[in-house]
Amino acid sequence: MLLKTIKGRHSILLILMPVVIVLLWMGTLLHSESLTAGQNQMPLYELLLFLTGGNNFVLNLIACLLLILIAYGMVRLNEQYIFIRQRTDLPAFVFALIATGTVSLGGMHPSLFAAFLLFLSVDRVFKIYQGTATLSNSFDAGFLVGLARLFYLFGGVYIFWIWMAVAVLGYLRGKEILAGLTGFIVPVFFVVAWYIWNDNLTELLNTIRNLFSSKNSLGVVSVFQYSYWGILGFLVILSSLYMLNVYE
Repeated sequence: MLLKTIKGRHSILLILMPVVIVLLWMGTLLHSESLTAGQNQMPLYELLLFLTGGNNFVLNLIACLLLILIAYGMVRLNEQYIFIRQRTDLPAFVFALIATGTVSLGGMHPSLFAAFLLFLSVDRVFKIYQGTATLSNSFDAGFLVGLARLFYLFGGVYIFWIWMAVAVLGYLRGKEILAGLTGFIVPVFFVVAWYIWNDNLTELLNTIRNLFSSKNSLGVVSVFQYSYWGILGFLVILSSLYMLNVYE
């Protein structure tokens, strides 16, 4: 009965979704810890730390909000591009379980902001598929990935994913590549220019070097956690193969 309700569209689900995410993150909110303590981060995340005073509780509330926005965004994306043929809120609940089901993500992390921005870029990529303002959407997608990189260094690799996606959609032309690359460079250029203006470029370069060389530890990972990741990976492969058959 519950699954049947979630698979449909009901106004109560709009309230239930954030409640589910908050409940699943209740332990994190009550025992707030920093996942990036003692390590310098990319400029936009450092700005967030400055604005919040490094308060872990506030940061985790923001992280919760990001998860809720992505969950709602998945429902909107499905309604707009029809990955699943029926109108359903189920993707939001599945995302909530996936995002909160791993011990390695127990609080705010710069990758969450990158994930939110990359999610917005997916919308721009599918607008390219519709043939709507391909150049401006290519620029926007690249710009969002550039912003993601300024939160989380390794988010920048998704510029290659955008080009791959555009190639699959049949719009990999010189103009789209250049527009996406320009959008990617613009936010990075302004941040680098700011550091140069303040004669502080060395600090940025050191931060990037340290992030590349740092090793993140997940701590003690249980057999249950490995099983969870294995099942999740299997379902991702299975669903991806299915989407290859049903999506043009």
